[in-house]
Amino acid sequence: MKGIGGLLDAAKRYCQKTGHPVLFGTMVTGEQFIVDEKRAEVNRKYAPLSVDMETVSAAHVCYVNRVPFLSA
Repeated sequence: MKGIGGLLDAAKRYCQKTGHPVLFGTMVTGEQFIVDEKRAEVNRKYAPLSVDMETVSAAHVCYVNRVPFLSA
């Protein structure tokens, strides 16, 4: 298993085996909590599947160091 393709293939196999769905799409991040008044704007602008403040830091470190990264 090499690179992100290998990680995605492993995730797909696991989800098929367990019956859990795999979703592929946009994840947004920011430096503040997304509260009600900003939620509509974020959804309109990015249509994200999720919003997270922590995962992006791990993803960025992996990206800079050319290490494949997959979050679940």
